[in-house]
Amino acid sequence: MNGQESKFKMVRFQKGSFPLIEGQPSEDYFFIIKQGKVRQFTTSINIGSQSELILNEGDFFGVISCMAYRSRLHSIEMLEDTIAIMVKRDDFNYLIEKNAPIALKILRYFSKQLRYFNALLTELSLKSYTTENPIHLYDLGEYYDSKKMQFNHAAYAFYQYIKHNPEGNYVPLAKSKLSKIITNHRDKLHLEPRREDNYIYYYEDSQIIFLEHELGNNLFIIQEGEVKISKVENKQEVLLNILKQGDIFGEMAILENKPRNATAVASGKVKLMAVSRENFVNIVGNHPQIATKIISLLSERIWFIHRHITNMMIADPETRLYDAFHILLMKGRVNIAGGGPFTFDVGFDDMLRFTGLENTSSGFSALRTIMEVDKTTFGLKAGKIVCYDIRKIEEKMAMVRRNRELQNKRNLPQ
Repeated sequence: MNGQESKFKMVRFQKGSFPLIEGQPSEDYFFIIKQGKVRQFTTSINIGSQSELILNEGDFFGVISCMAYRSRLHSIEMLEDTIAIMVKRDDFNYLIEKNAPIALKILRYFSKQLRYFNALLTELSLKSYTTENPIHLYDLGEYYDSKKMQFNHAAYAFYQYIKHNPEGNYVPLAKSKLSKIITNHRDKLHLEPRREDNYIYYYEDSQIIFLEHELGNNLFIIQEGEVKISKVENKQEVLLNILKQGDIFGEMAILENKPRNATAVASGKVKLMAVSRENFVNIVGNHPQIATKIISLLSERIWFIHRHITNMMIADPETRLYDAFHILLMKGRVNIAGGGPFTFDVGFDDMLRFTGLENTSSGFSALRTIMEVDKTTFGLKAGKIVCYDIRKIEEKMAMVRRNRELQNKRNLPQ
């Protein structure tokens, strides 16, 4: 760390010790390995290759929960006697100022994590996953044109297909379909944002910011409004996230130089600040507080999608829906114990997409039952789901946890 260790505490861990345990409350520090070998693992869910990682010199652990102010996602076991540098949350700006490559390493690691988790979440929701490639933009155009009748989305997809695949097999068809949409819906199309000072972008409601599979050169910081992040697979759509003012998205394309792995659409009028790939490294090096903000936001997103994946593994539709409401309350850091009403950022259809239940009769019936059986608890307001007393959600989840504990006890060998 270029001689800056004196600012930070050096901690020695014995082989076989477990300094961090999954589910523990967050602390205000994380660690960078100076010497030794560490196993990072999770037992609550199976997340494939990311369920267990071996970390070595220069790697880090505990960053996500520390920077997101959330409970620990992983347990840590020392495979060797290990020396690590403890970094306090309040000292992170100083760390980046003196060693910008650390921030870029964390950001690239987070980007790969998010790409992996998005793929896993899509596979859990829609039972398949298509690797990002601009040739699939034509398929998206067909989906929006034929199935969804969302002609603005379809026009954007066909336009991007032609742009990214000038020699593609479907270019003549894409041009024909785009021309037809423009002829029939010219007054309603918004293919480009309105720009101000070359880095402030304005989008109309339901306007596409970018599509999965297209190449990108910018990440975006939301100045005003909300953005929905979704993914289409096998002509089905899953809602991955709803982002608000201050959130950052689109970072994966510029950190990894790969196609976008999700679609971003304006939900209402949206104002964004764009940061290009060329400017990003300079910003991280010269403005450590911005890098810290980005890492904190990405930590929150990783924690949230990890929790979302856990939700998708719940078999019972009603329990999955209640758990999803609980996740959204946690995401908003709502004081559940205080009770009272809360308006979610999702409507009926969005909730089904968020839980992967959109095309299942059991999911539709379960949500309709939740909404209709006790109208003093749930309702709709301006198309958004409202819970009139959020303690009811916590009571339901407490009952689920008790039942799960009883089931686990029954499964223990006698």
